[in-house]
Amino acid sequence: DFAQKIRNRKISLIHGDFNYKNVLIHNNTVFIIDFEETNFGDPSMDVGTMLGHLFIYYYLYNKCESAIRGFWNKYVSIIPENEKNEFEKDVLLHLGASMLLRSQGIVQMIATKEEKEKISKIAENIIFNETSVMNCLKSVEQSPD
Repeated sequence: DFAQKIRNRKISLIHGDFNYKNVLIHNNTVFIIDFEETNFGDPSMDVGTMLGHLFIYYYLYNKCESAIRGFWNKYVSIIPENEKNEFEKDVLLHLGASMLLRSQGIVQMIATKEEKEKISKIAENIIFNETSVMNCLKSVEQSPD
């Protein structure tokens, strides 16, 4: 069960609010800001939260594909090979949950009822059906309406 896996996972220092608004890039140097929610926890939550934000832009505005690919490929490259599959499954759950939460709330990135419904359907599909982060990068035209 997912909760038990998280309890048993090696915890590490996580940001707690890891999203594109808390990343600054200057002269090819990346700065992470806003550490008020930093704690020890499951790193798949930070990764899923960041990807959730990026995938909303991908599905609504056909943007951020290269950011998604770059972020995921770089992050997963530091995960031990024998842990990658389980880590990716957990990231997918956090990714879908992050999108689902945003589709139900009041956020600037999702403006209309139709957009909220679209993101909600995509999020549920990611949670229940997807097996790979890269599989989520389908053409925007193929995403559920």
